[in-house]
Amino acid sequence: FGLLKLNSSGDLQWRWGLTDNGSGPYLNLKTVTVDAAGNLTGFGDAWGSFTLGPFTNTQNNSSSFFTKFTAQGTNTVAKNFSNLYSDAPFSATIPGGGFFVGGTFRDTVNYPGISLSTSADSDVALFHLAADGAPLWGRRLTGTSQENFGRIASTRDGDAIVSGWSVSPTVGGGGVGIAGRGSRTVFLFSIDKNGAGKWAKSVPAGRVDYANWPNAVTYSAADDHIYWAGDFLGAL
Repeated sequence: FGLLKLNSSGDLQWRWGLTDNGSGPYLNLKTVTVDAAGNLTGFGDAWGSFTLGPFTNTQNNSSSFFTKFTAQGTNTVAKNFSNLYSDAPFSATIPGGGFFVGGTFRDTVNYPGISLSTSADSDVALFHLAADGAPLWGRRLTGTSQENFGRIASTRDGDAIVSGWSVSPTVGGGGVGIAGRGSRTVFLFSIDKNGAGKWAKSVPAGRVDYANWPNAVTYSAADDHIYWAGDFLGAL
């Protein structure tokens, strides 16, 4: 991937890039945020062995990564979520600093200091990171079959709002759970800043073949409301 910094007139200030040899590795930066000092934080997904700043990944599998750049374009931090996948932007900035990161995984997902294992086919992973990428905690949303990540948002109180879909009879995480709503269920979980579940909601999928489309979720700090969109059928 490439990263460019332009001024407001469109003039190039610096560029940073990581190339592949035509057969990998593949890196895709999906979200970039900037703090008050101009430092950048990025989240993306990758496949294959690669070196990103101070970090080298030697595992030839799908993964996700976290990285930071200074305002001058120096790559200072890079860490890997081995075996974590999302086909959508999968991070949310927490008010006051830090990040939530979510995704789908099979078998085991590893981030420096945290390891989570599935209980069945696939689970949803949720990580809470400090502003420098230090691990604070990790949680699973799990059932007896497939759980898949959709989108993630953060509230003004620092809670995580996580959407996804499931084919399991029940889905749980952080001490809260919900029952399935037919052959496929679209779900929404609220997990507080300490990793404890607050509540969970579920809706039957409108069309089974569309249930795996990521369902959107966003949060409005202005009125403390959550907006959730997807292919829904039936009552909440």
